[in-house]
Amino acid sequence: MDQTIEDLKIAVRFTEDNDPALIGRLYNLGRKLSHRYERTPRDEEDIAESIRQAARAVSECYTILGKCLIGLALSFAVRYNAHDDVQDLEQAVQVRRQAVKYITEGDSCRPGLVNDLGVDLGKLYERKWRVEDIEEAIRYSSEATRLARNDADRAGMLSNLGTNLIRKHERMDSDPRPAMKATREALRLTDHNHHDPTRALNMSTLGVEHRLRYQQKGNEQDLNEAVRLGSRALEAIQRDHPYRTTILNNLGHTLILQYEATGRREALDQAIQGAEEVLDLTAANHPCRPWALSELGSYLSHRYEGTGAPRDIDEAIRLTGKAVELTPESDPKRPMWLDYQAGCLSDRYKTVGTASPQDIDRAIELTREALRLAGDPHPLRATLLSNLGIRLGLRYDKTPATLAGPDDLDEAIHSLRESLRLTRKKHTIMAGVLNNLGNQLGHQYQRTGEPRYLDEAIQMLRDALDLTGPRHKDRAMWLQNLGSRLCDRFRRTAERPSLEEGILTAQQSVEATPPDDAELGPRLGNLGNAFEALYERTGDLEDLDKAIQAARRSLEVTPKAHANRGKCLNNLSGKLGRRFDHSEQERDIEEAMRLVHEGLQLAQGDSPDNPLRASLLSTLAAELSGRYKAKGRRGDIEEAIRNMQEAVLLTPTRHPDRAARSNILGNMLLSQYEATTNSSGLDGACRSYLEAWNSLNAIPFHRVAAASRLVRLLPIQGRVEEATRVAKEAIRLLPTVSTRALTLEDRQWTLSTYSGMAADACSLLLEADEPEEALRYLEDGRAVILSERMNDRNDVSELKEQDAKLARQYERLRDEVSSPLPETDEDDVKMLQMRRRRRPEAVAELDSCIEKIRGRKGWSHFLCALTVAEMEQCAAEGTIVVINVTFRRSDAILVSSSGIVARQLPDLFQSEAVQALGKGRKGIFRDTESEAEIPRDVPFLEWLWSDCVKGIVEEIEENTHRPLPQGLTPRVWWIGVGTAGVFPFHAARSASGGDTMSHFISSYTPTIKALSYSKSQVSRRDTSPGEEASILVVTMPTTPGQRPLSADRERDEINKACRGAYRPASLECPTASEVLESIPGADVVHFACHGSSDSKNPSESHLLLVKEGETGRVVDRLDISSIARLPTLGRAWIAYLSACSTAEVKAKSLVDEGLHISSAFQVSGFPHVIGTLWSVADDVSVRVAGLFYQALVANGDGTGEHTSRDVAAALHTAVIKVRKEQWGNLLTLAAAFKDPVLNQYIDEGLLKDLFAKTISFFNIIAHPSSALSIDMRILEGLQHQLWGAEQHRRN
Repeated sequence: MDQTIEDLKIAVRFTEDNDPALIGRLYNLGRKLSHRYERTPRDEEDIAESIRQAARAVSECYTILGKCLIGLALSFAVRYNAHDDVQDLEQAVQVRRQAVKYITEGDSCRPGLVNDLGVDLGKLYERKWRVEDIEEAIRYSSEATRLARNDADRAGMLSNLGTNLIRKHERMDSDPRPAMKATREALRLTDHNHHDPTRALNMSTLGVEHRLRYQQKGNEQDLNEAVRLGSRALEAIQRDHPYRTTILNNLGHTLILQYEATGRREALDQAIQGAEEVLDLTAANHPCRPWALSELGSYLSHRYEGTGAPRDIDEAIRLTGKAVELTPESDPKRPMWLDYQAGCLSDRYKTVGTASPQDIDRAIELTREALRLAGDPHPLRATLLSNLGIRLGLRYDKTPATLAGPDDLDEAIHSLRESLRLTRKKHTIMAGVLNNLGNQLGHQYQRTGEPRYLDEAIQMLRDALDLTGPRHKDRAMWLQNLGSRLCDRFRRTAERPSLEEGILTAQQSVEATPPDDAELGPRLGNLGNAFEALYERTGDLEDLDKAIQAARRSLEVTPKAHANRGKCLNNLSGKLGRRFDHSEQERDIEEAMRLVHEGLQLAQGDSPDNPLRASLLSTLAAELSGRYKAKGRRGDIEEAIRNMQEAVLLTPTRHPDRAARSNILGNMLLSQYEATTNSSGLDGACRSYLEAWNSLNAIPFHRVAAASRLVRLLPIQGRVEEATRVAKEAIRLLPTVSTRALTLEDRQWTLSTYSGMAADACSLLLEADEPEEALRYLEDGRAVILSERMNDRNDVSELKEQDAKLARQYERLRDEVSSPLPETDEDDVKMLQMRRRRRPEAVAELDSCIEKIRGRKGWSHFLCALTVAEMEQCAAEGTIVVINVTFRRSDAILVSSSGIVARQLPDLFQSEAVQALGKGRKGIFRDTESEAEIPRDVPFLEWLWSDCVKGIVEEIEENTHRPLPQGLTPRVWWIGVGTAGVFPFHAARSASGGDTMSHFISSYTPTIKALSYSKSQVSRRDTSPGEEASILVVTMPTTPGQRPLSADRERDEINKACRGAYRPASLECPTASEVLESIPGADVVHFACHGSSDSKNPSESHLLLVKEGETGRVVDRLDISSIARLPTLGRAWIAYLSACSTAEVKAKSLVDEGLHISSAFQVSGFPHVIGTLWSVADDVSVRVAGLFYQALVANGDGTGEHTSRDVAAALHTAVIKVRKEQWGNLLTLAAAFKDPVLNQYIDEGLLKDLFAKTISFFNIIAHPSSALSIDMRILEGLQHQLWGAEQHRRN
């Protein structure tokens, strides 16, 4: 070679300029110099001289210009391959474009020329990322394959075409099939030579094409095929062949994808092994050395994420840093190497945390630099933007709370949104971007408390998981992220399905995490937190034990040097503290305190503003406060207050936890005030509660908790107006807290947090002498669910006449929103999730539709609260009496057609009322509990008369200006609020004479709106003149698991009383479905059965029917929801519920909601519902029912038609008559018992029980000066005669 070059130089030197041989000698000299440059240690003078001689040949040439241009282009290309200078590549492309003009299709040089031009344009595209370059490259590569002279040439050209098509696919997400077709054809043409290195390279290229299609479509078969082809290509190539590094690189990328998709550690280890070989094969001064360094560093970083081995991440940072160092700024690969190094630094920061803050700062700096160098457009831009968002979010998340500003987080979200826009069609990339954006939106929610960010975060995280296969490496992490956000939603909205899904998701995340994975600890911690949230809702200690178990495992698997160690200590400590609060086990509080102090010691080296420190201090304060409550040590509460004050100061003002911690601090200060009566404690408590209340972005329940404290504490300080404002604003917040998007059970829980709020607001407003405003807030703040159910039955027939389309839209949305969501749906989980996600949208659409209706002329009051005039109209037939009993005062609000007045009840205090509540006695009752808490003993009823009802009687009689016809007793509708919600006002009596029943015919209603609704049902009844009314009697003589009832006898009594007035129908021992099918055709429905009022979940209250089960008859529940949704077809008139506790709410925190069986029948359209406030004796039930229908028929016109007054009067008459009958029956039985002959027919135990119950009943209803009182004393004397003084005293 050297001699040939010297000979050519001599020949050129002695050749005349006009000699035709000069051009050929110049061309050959240039080619030989470039060949020597490629094959021997590079002498830069060789390539420079080659370019000079080739350029001279071009300038001198007139006949073979095209060939000379080819030679010049080749020299530029050779120098580009050596130095990677893009100017040489651009020169090569420019010269070859000129050559194409001179080399026609018939020329044998053209196929090679256009092929080389396609190759160079492909390389230039990777440097400049100009779309026109890759399009031109594909055009010339396609021409080359068409012009190829033989199969060998065609195979190589097809390979080049496939490579260019891959480049286009990566940029434009185009169809990968043309690239795969070209590469497969290249493989077919070399099928005869399996040892051809080009065949191995083509096989590797085809594997890359399958990998790219997997990234686009997500088909795992493509990924497996990519691994297979890459592995075969590697087997077919010699270790010392130049193609081996390319094949190893291609296979490494594919193996990393397989690792991410399946979590197979073997794939990652194989990729690392291949990258190490590439680095060994790549010389230190080779242009690809930075690539080899970065690839190995990236793979080691992947392994570090799984194992947490420090040596891997340290080596990864060293390798990627070296790659950046070796790569000039002009190199198009430098942005990629910068991003690789930034990724390694941020991975180390995740573990080391604030111990190495420079890592994340440097990572962000490098990512910004990568974006600057990449420019726009650039194929890496989407990835770089996503990574910048991740790293900014990471720095924000671990920045000390008081220093964390919105800039990092806002920029992170902006970067990720832009990345999502650029990657919307790319399957695997898009899933990662969605997850990352969901994470940052979750942080934004935690910063601002705005629920829109949380909702969007959850949707993004769901979408990411939908795009991810079940074995994806990151699936466990993404499940963890979704679970955390779902638990956040539960904490904000009390939406229990979200919590249950969050727990399931967290469990799946833990199950998908290998035992040696560094992320197992945090995922166990999230699972523990989810179980703790469930415990807060249920109070079930088993849930708390699960939380502790998960938190303990989390601590065990987390290395002591790990950044999450302090969080793990805090989590376990807090849960143990909660268990101590529940069970007061000393070992729990001792371990809890030890763990939290260990966490604080770990945090000492961090910034004082570290957000973990605030959490640890808050946990410590809660545990000290819990110990103070259990042990009474004053030092504990003082230390708790100091720690919590610091925790509050360290929590950013807009952070959702700020309000929660302010509330807890307020509780601690209040405890201190109650113990010391030091006013400074009260001042501090009010300040803390006010801060929580004024945190507008806080979780609503935290604000409501603060408000409930403030309305009671501020008046103590004389700040009544401020307390009133807080109470009113809190009630106005109610619709956003108890949204219809929640399940019924969740709504009940949210409403329980408002327990007493409306009553307190009423008291404060009455103190300001605003009775109408007080009544309005009582109506707005109580019976929320009941009111909505009544609204759902609203008649829109008039609207249909005016705007049928709008009416249909309202009915469709109303039906969708009011239909209950099933708790579980094993057959179609996806459909259930879709329905749950759809519910908030439907609620918003319904609200918008209602506003449209209100915008129509004449419909502005549609579904609005009653006006004062409408309330007064409801009392046209009597007086509505609202009794409001609170901590501050007690009042009666009297509503009549002449106005609204308030009367203070100074002797009726809440504490005395609670103390006065008595308990019922065991007996044969129609409920499912042996003993129910009911206020009906004599001292209570006498107290109720003297301190409450007596004054109301005087007020009504004194101010009634509309005299009733002679013989008619005035009507009163009672509404008890709060504690007074269980008061039996109709049974109040005096020891010295006077009782409610002698003055009023009493009825009860949950709210005035409910009364208005019932009255509207009367006017909507659809009955034809002369048509016989019908009565349906449902009887349950026997019920599985319950005492038998005299239901058949009750049915016979009813039929006897109603003969000729009502068309009878009966159902004995029916199913709930049979009853629901039969009710719509009846005017009157009567139930003689057992009833159950659920003490925890009022919506589960029900009447007990029966159905066939797998092992025989079982109870079938006719529950509130089924009754309320019942279509009554306009015939409904009376529902008589001869069962226990059908008008009772046993869940004390929901007593104001009026959710009971009677109100459910009221909602379904029955204007009159007769229920019971307590347990009722079976015999008495039978007799009262018979007497009621006798009186009803006697009061009517003989056709079953009656006025509303007739119904109330009939019940009033029946109860009074039963009083008188009990006495005579017992005298007869007692005489028979004393007779020696008849004694054998009398059950002594039953007789004793009847005496006890009758005397108890007389105790309630008999006036001391009345004949009934004398009768009662006779019975007491007879009881003493029969069984002695001891028995008399026990009864």
